[in-house]
Formats: sequence, C-alpha cells, structure tokens
Amino acid sequence: MDAVTNFVSLLCMEGEISCTNENDSFIYQLKLEPETMEILAQTLIPELVNYTLDFTRGNGEIILEKKSISAIKMDIQGNIDILISKIPASISVGIEFEQ
Repeated sequence: MDAVTNFVSLLCMEGEISCTNENDSFIYQLKLEPETMEILAQTLIPELVNYTLDFTRGNGEIILEKKSISAIKMDIQGNIDILISKIPASISVGIEFEQ
C-alpha cells in the first residue's frame, strides 16, 4: 500500500463517517477520534512524537470523482504540552489530485 492509501484507510477506519453525493462526486465527511488525530499529526510532523498532544477536534473530508480520490482535507485542533505550558495548536492539510 502506498502512503495515500494508508492515510485514507486510517481516516476511514478510525472515526465517524458520512457521505453525500454532489454533481457525481461523493464527499465523505469524517469526525476523527483523539487517537487518530495524534497518529495523523505525528505522521505529518514526526517531531511531535516528543510532545504530549491533546487534540480535541478533528475533521476530515475525502472527495471521490469518477471513482478516484480527487482531494483529501483535514483539520485538527487542540493543545501541545511544551515544558510546563499548553500551547494551542492546529494542523490543516489539503491535498488535491489531478485527474
């Protein structure tokens, strides 16, 4: 499996998912669990493994057009414990694929 497939599999298997159909596109909306948000954040930014993460809100979106993934979007929000402080943090990712 390639990295995109692993990423999409993790998003779909770990959280709540709903789907809408708009103009022959399927939009899968995801509500991410805290553990999944932590894994995704550490995958995107490996240095985060050294910190305590407390992500409280995470949403994702996968858009399929003509049976292919055309976009992946993700937004994670919460806190990172650095030394003795909780620092507010957010990570947003948008990936678009050419058809």
